[in-house]
Amino acid sequence: MNHASPVKSNGKTVAHDESFRLKTILAPMDFSENALAAFRYARRLAANIGGKVIALNVVENPLVYPAFSPGDQERIASEAQRRLYEACQANPANADNAETMVRIGVDSVAEEIVLAARDVGADLIVLAACHRALLGRTFFADTVDKIARHAPCPVLMIPVDQYPEA
Repeated sequence: MNHASPVKSNGKTVAHDESFRLKTILAPMDFSENALAAFRYARRLAANIGGKVIALNVVENPLVYPAFSPGDQERIASEAQRRLYEACQANPANADNAETMVRIGVDSVAEEIVLAARDVGADLIVLAACHRALLGRTFFADTVDKIARHAPCPVLMIPVDQYPEA
């Protein structure tokens, strides 16, 4: 079925696909200032297009670390949920366009983000682009690369140094 209807663009008639809408934006967060800035950007984008944002935090599975006990997993997930909720409530005017999701990582952080995007039917993933020291940058770049290569939707990188108040 073709949902295209003609629209004018620069004086030319072009097809417009009504079925293509950004309804659900996934915004993974590690609670860094960069991630929070990207989340604010995602919320503004969602507000402008009438969509919603799902703030996601992936809690690495603490059971693979000997220092953690089984009760730590629930405590860490609960704390992540609280922090996501606070981030969503930081702008009460848009509080209704944001939801929260915490995933306990079984796979890598990148794989959990891709799985979450599939689970919620995300139309876009918004990530913070940031500059880090070499080791952190290598880990970050590898994670972003995996997300971009395997995501079921486009990935938008926000250069937060240019949009700190997004």
